[in-house]
Amino acid sequence: MCPPVPCHRSWPSTTSNSSPARWGQRLPAFRPLPIPPATTAWKPVAHFLLLDASKSRRRKNFPLALRWISANHFPRMKTLFVAWLKFLGCLLLVSGFLKAEEPVEEGFVSLFDGKTLDGWKINQAKEAFVVEDGAIKANGDCCHLFYEGKVQGAKFKNFEIRLDVMTRKNSNGGFFIHTVYQDRGWPSGYEIQVNNTQGDPQKSGGLYNTVKNLTPFADDAWMKYVIIVNAGKVIVTVDGKELVNYQTAEKSKLLPEGGTFAIQAHDKGSTTFYKNIRVKVLP
Repeated sequence: MCPPVPCHRSWPSTTSNSSPARWGQRLPAFRPLPIPPATTAWKPVAHFLLLDASKSRRRKNFPLALRWISANHFPRMKTLFVAWLKFLGCLLLVSGFLKAEEPVEEGFVSLFDGKTLDGWKINQAKEAFVVEDGAIKANGDCCHLFYEGKVQGAKFKNFEIRLDVMTRKNSNGGFFIHTVYQDRGWPSGYEIQVNNTQGDPQKSGGLYNTVKNLTPFADDAWMKYVIIVNAGKVIVTVDGKELVNYQTAEKSKLLPEGGTFAIQAHDKGSTTFYKNIRVKVLP
């Protein structure tokens, strides 16, 4: 015979002749009882139901053990669970504020801190560029955002620049290389197209009006741009696909001493995003 349950709960007695309890017998419905002072009061019951029983009886007794534990200790378990949820929520909130920038590859330098437009200058519609969710958002009347920061004196001749670009539906934009700041109008240099579903047939990654790409990428998805300028050659890849491999001619738009970069806000109906902008100067 198994020993009596070492707990003061209202279990059927295992020694009573009038109502003997047998393993696997369905016990009376449990009602929540006051939580005993001893925090380990559930252990003898769980041991009695699960560990001292045969394997076949354990399966029948397991729901009873869970039922007893939940009935008598659920308030404590619930309080602990809610406390853990609050703690994890605080961690997630703090991690959002302290989110570190994505690591920059060896040899590259970041041109955008993901928080402000420090080092960048807007030439016309000031409201067309804002920082949103760690990216530069371009949306507004036609204007341009030029890099004028400290890296390389904002003058890049031979380089590799990498950035993530995203378009919304029916949006057009552009990224300029070898350009200089100007108060208004279209920048000099070469424009790498940013457009997937807007009406212009020239699509993302093409060298505008020079080497055209007519196959669009997807809106609302980050495209990984890699632009290399070296010894008069311009190479552009998007998501690993080479779209431009162009050796400039005598009338090259590349500046002899190098130039800076610019982001285009095309119109109020176009919304484009740019982030993780980093550059590596080449010899």
